[in-house]
Amino acid sequence: MNSGDLDAINDATGKLDTAVTNLVVTIEAYPDLKASQVVEDLIVELEGTENRISTERMRYNEAVGDFNTAIRSFPANL
Repeated sequence: MNSGDLDAINDATGKLDTAVTNLVVTIEAYPDLKASQVVEDLIVELEGTENRISTERMRYNEAVGDFNTAIRSFPANL
C-alpha cells in the first residue's frame, strides 16, 4: 500500500474498525474475560489508538484541503 493510496487507506481503516467492533462484542459476551485487567488495558489501548487515528485523519484532511486551496490560488500568487 502506498502512502497516497486513499482507497487502500480507507479500506484498511474500515477493516480495522470492523475488527475492533467484533472484538469488543466478543469480549462483552464473556463476563469473566471482560473483568480481566489485561482485557481492560487492551480496550483502553484500542480506544486510544482509535482516537489517535481519528485525530490524524482529521489533520490529513485539513492538510489536503489547504493544499487544494493553494493549488487553486497559485496563479493568483504570481
